[in-house]
Amino acid sequence: MYVHEFPFNKVKRDSSVIIYGAGAVGQEYLHQVTLTQYCKIVCMIDKNFRRYQGLSCPVKAIDDLRFLTYDIIVIANESSTIANEIRDLLIYEYDVGIEQIIYEEHYVQSIPVVSDTEKFLPENKLAFSKLGKYPIAINLNGGIGDYIIRKKIL
Repeated sequence: MYVHEFPFNKVKRDSSVIIYGAGAVGQEYLHQVTLTQYCKIVCMIDKNFRRYQGLSCPVKAIDDLRFLTYDIIVIANESSTIANEIRDLLIYEYDVGIEQIIYEEHYVQSIPVVSDTEKFLPENKLAFSKLGKYPIAINLNGGIGDYIIRKKIL
């Protein structure tokens, strides 16, 4: 199974971000940012904003964009054609600078989380790395000596 990866490489850490699109892709982005605490999600924007009022993040109408403070808008949509229409709408109707709009089609393969502990770990305690072919999240418990001994398995 593949998931859409939030464009970490194009968004500065700790910036204020609006996700345009509260559907499946937008929710994947929201989940990744919530886990990594990489940036601050101001809100999500969606034309069907009433449909998504149960999310953990506020979902607003596009007209609310004029009253929001943000650094970047990330377009969360599977279709590059629709993403281009959204980009044009933001630029020409809402005076958003082109440098403030990010759209990237990037998928990563989802991998299962493996744990040798019996307790569940809070996901926000996991480290996230995009280096290499597969992203891996690891929660290290114990002291440095434990890891020196177990280095072959790490």
